[in-house]
Amino acid sequence: MMRRSPFLALLLLPAAPVFAQDAPPPPAPAASIEAGPSQTRAEAEALAVATFNRLDLNHDGFVTMDEMIAVVAKQRGTTPDKITTVPPMVKAMMDDADTNHDGKVSLDEAKAATLRDFDEADTNHDGIVTPTERMAAQAKIMNALHPKAAVGR
Repeated sequence: MMRRSPFLALLLLPAAPVFAQDAPPPPAPAASIEAGPSQTRAEAEALAVATFNRLDLNHDGFVTMDEMIAVVAKQRGTTPDKITTVPPMVKAMMDDADTNHDGKVSLDEAKAATLRDFDEADTNHDGIVTPTERMAAQAKIMNALHPKAAVGR
């Protein structure tokens, strides 16, 4: 069963408002997950590093909840003090990646979580996540986070 993925969610859902609580996703851009290319494990790891570096706002080698809230606030066009509740996706991302439970995510934790989830998304185990596998993984993540929104429920 696919866990709620920390940084893989960011990689799988580039067009979605990852940090929005109940907002519907905007229309997919031309380079959406549906049209996106296949991705190798090495590419996923490189993207995880780049994503981690964007989220590590103070460049101390860790991503904290405060940094995640700052990203949410910026995405929403507001300030961190206006974010009164932690969006479920953010909490799930931090909880899943923070394997030593110290309240912050290191680069090693982020890469490990991403590669774990990449391997789970790679259902035929060929080292490549295809657009079809990516869309299936996205659906599992979204259904796990929002089960009432799942089709047939």
